[in-house]
Amino acid sequence: MKSIRTVSEVNKQLYNGETIVTGDKILRTTFSNDNSTLNYTFSNLYSWIGSNKEVKWEEDSNGSEFITWPNYNYYINSDTQTKRAIEWRMLEGKFKLTDEQMNLISSKKVQPVLGISTNFDKEFETIVPFGDIVNIFVNKKITRLNYVHSNVAYKLNMDKQLVPYIDTNKPENIKFCDKESHKHATSYIGCKHIDLNALNRGRNTYDNYYKMYGDISDEIIKYKNNRNEYEVQVLVGQFSKDGNYNRDDYGGIGKLDLFLIENPQVEVNIKPYIFDNNKKVYKDPTYKFSYNEKVYYDIEIINKSTSYDFTNLDLNIDFLEGEKVAETLKINKEDVIYKGKSIKDNIKVYINDSEIPVNLSNLSLLKQDDRILISGEKINHIVSEYEGTAEKINYKSYLEFNYIDDYFFYKYENTNNIGVNPLKGRLTIIIDGNSQDEHYVKISGKNNSVNIKIKGNKPYTVFNLDYDTAYKVSLLDSCSYKSIDQTSVTLNSDLNSNKKTITLKPSPKSHKYFIQRRSDSIILNR
Repeated sequence: MKSIRTVSEVNKQLYNGETIVTGDKILRTTFSNDNSTLNYTFSNLYSWIGSNKEVKWEEDSNGSEFITWPNYNYYINSDTQTKRAIEWRMLEGKFKLTDEQMNLISSKKVQPVLGISTNFDKEFETIVPFGDIVNIFVNKKITRLNYVHSNVAYKLNMDKQLVPYIDTNKPENIKFCDKESHKHATSYIGCKHIDLNALNRGRNTYDNYYKMYGDISDEIIKYKNNRNEYEVQVLVGQFSKDGNYNRDDYGGIGKLDLFLIENPQVEVNIKPYIFDNNKKVYKDPTYKFSYNEKVYYDIEIINKSTSYDFTNLDLNIDFLEGEKVAETLKINKEDVIYKGKSIKDNIKVYINDSEIPVNLSNLSLLKQDDRILISGEKINHIVSEYEGTAEKINYKSYLEFNYIDDYFFYKYENTNNIGVNPLKGRLTIIIDGNSQDEHYVKISGKNNSVNIKIKGNKPYTVFNLDYDTAYKVSLLDSCSYKSIDQTSVTLNSDLNSNKKTITLKPSPKSHKYFIQRRSDSIILNR
């Protein structure tokens, strides 16, 4: 097995000591604008253009091997229809995995990705150079790796299923393409290629990372056999031209290898804390906060990889209420954005155990085995009523960074939560009076009481009342402090008895003295 930094070329099936890729037959089909869908079964295609004849590769100055084909002239454009042809060729190769490699794939420690070997610094590129159509099969079963370079109105049904082709020029994939290197590596085919290191947004939900689009681990696991031997079939199509073409219009494909690319190992932690005598005290996962409480937290990012440094770290933390994102914290080497506003001037960054803060720009690099702590009192979250009802604060972390080079991105995702005390009983109080008037209410429990100020006809909710405890609610005269109207309330945990609404009636006159607390809601018990 050849070692390429943290990338390993899989040993391929050998014949007489040499790697063999076969294929030399051509299938030519025609289609028109009024009949643009081709229908095939793989078994028929394989019987027509499958071949045991070894492919004769050319090699360019970059160390890449390739094969190209000249153009076929067939293009009819009349008043009634446009008609052209596709030349199909099929190449086939084999590879064998060791038990160790299979374990690495199954445990998601590596991603098996197709690409080409080069003599560049990292000795490989996760690209497929081709023109004009490519379909990749594993063990004669089609994969999601189906690409087309042309805007020709063409469709393919394979085994009665429409093949979902992907356009190679998607704007969101630009950042994954090392244009200069790939230009040199694919010059023999007009620089046409697809970048298989682009992240797959439709990834499987059981992964905590976004796979590269070229990751074929699902196929490897699905088609596992006792010998760990696999076949890869590559169906290449070339559109015919009208006679006016150049070398860039040639059909062809680069020689593909399979690389096992080690996944980075990373961890993102939210570390909630409280202040005790003005000292920061981190709380363990069993600690629970309460409704309306301000939760301060630091953020820790740990590089647990033994193979990679991380660069250009970009972190998003979404606080979730069901499917809704209630608020977002964004952190990168240039800024910290919370609730849409920059708070970077109030943020400190620490590396490992150092107590000396460093600049936010240090998020441009996190070395192996290092950890970074991002801290500041403006990084906080106030527990919502939704979170009190759910008894937890749900959040999702998204960390994206570069690892092998500036074009390889790893996106880590993790969902976690912080405990919240149950809201217990909820009592809503309404004062039946003028909305411009303010009234004073005293709530007395078994061991505590509180005075609150409420506007007329504006509902005021008290949370966290104990169950099976009688609370006396009194509307006070603001001058004498004597009760004008009062009622007793007892709540219990039953769904229909854990919250109540009461209405109190004020006296005709009120005096605006004595304000103990002013808010729209309160927690009676911590």
